[in-house]
Amino acid sequence: DPGEPGLEGVMVQLISFGPDGALYVSQVCSGRILRIAAAPNAFVDLGQGLAGTAGVTPLLLGFGALLGGDPVNLDMTQGLPLGQANLVIGVSALSAAFKGGVLVPHPDIVLGGLPLNGAGALAIGFTWPTGVPAGVSTWYQYWNPDPGGAVGFSASNALRGTTP
Repeated sequence: DPGEPGLEGVMVQLISFGPDGALYVSQVCSGRILRIAAAPNAFVDLGQGLAGTAGVTPLLLGFGALLGGDPVNLDMTQGLPLGQANLVIGVSALSAAFKGGVLVPHPDIVLGGLPLNGAGALAIGFTWPTGVPAGVSTWYQYWNPDPGGAVGFSASNALRGTTP
């Protein structure tokens, strides 16, 4: 809490999804909100996460405007520490029952066996390709082997990214 004694003047930046699905960046200093701004972001949170160990649901955040040549990040937190993740990417939505949850992306691409760090997090960054027309959507979701999850799996929320 930046309003705590001894933390006066400390700037904290908070990143969150608003009720409209947009990404917001807030700056707080000494307990006062200085600025809230919608970050240029092409991702919408679709929900559909599946809790794993200790009832914790992995969280997927997507960052980027999806403009040709721009950076994109698909960051997951709250996974099983030192576990593995599988990033499912689809060019359409499937939204089918799977392993006790809902697999949102059609599994057109699956990047499997991605290592999670000791905090259960993973960051994947890449450059958005050039030439992708406006209005093209892609779907993303992490599925993770997790002994504490339904049928031995947990899943992050799903995201839909749409090019501007």
